Amino acid sequence: MIAIMAESREELECLMKITYEYSRKWRFNFNYDKCAIIIFNGQKIEEKYGNCVNVCTCNKHWTLGKTLIKQVNVYKYLGIELDYNLSFLDFKKRIVDKVRQNKARLWKMGKGELSVRSSINLWDALGR
Repeated sequence: MIAIMAESREELECLMKITYEYSRKWRFNFNYDKCAIIIFNGQKIEEKYGNCVNVCTCNKHWTLGKTLIKQVNVYKYLGIELDYNLSFLDFKKRIVDKVRQNKARLWKMGKGELSVRSSINLWDALGR
């Protein structure tokens, strides 16, 4: 897994070129399906991409070697959804939804038949 950060578009393009050359030298490949570019500048982009093949015409793709990579508003990195505004709203929403699902699951498991201690242990395992 590689995360590249830069201060400017030119710097990022240069770092991506160096990274690609390094991958060629050491003979490893990228999983381009999991590659994406996210810019933390507080400006949401419209995620309508052109039919770009080898050269980007919609200005929403970046080049890593000979492959185009999409620029996105939200990217999941190490299990955390990062968005263009660094607000973590998508991550928080996913976690809250998961807790709600587990709470419903706990309720169905217990239905008043579990002891208080067992209910607490279940909550610690699934709820938190």
